[in-house]
Amino acid sequence: MKKIVPFVMLISTVFFACHKKNIQSELPACVSKKIEEFKKTACKGSGNVCSYDFQGAKVYVFDNGICIADGGTQVIDENCNNFCLLGGISGNMKCKGVLFEKEARNKKVVWKAD
Repeated sequence: MKKIVPFVMLISTVFFACHKKNIQSELPACVSKKIEEFKKTACKGSGNVCSYDFQGAKVYVFDNGICIADGGTQVIDENCNNFCLLGGISGNMKCKGVLFEKEARNKKVVWKAD
């Protein structure tokens, strides 16, 4: 009996383990293409792309990471239209007139630099 319990637990773990979804396969084609271009310039270890729900739209935030001190963070919609630019030299944190961090919801990491 003692040998069966660990075996059952192992089998249960294999069958019911969480699987990481391939979020990039669910993206609009233009966003996937933009991410592929972005990978070439993003900072190693800190660049990332995240999706958010913001002001009734799905937006994608392209954060270059920490190797660019005064770089702006581009925000686009799901049709790859520029939505706003955060950060930069001015330190802008507003997007469409509101603080992005206060209104953005449902953050999902779409891509992260190694």
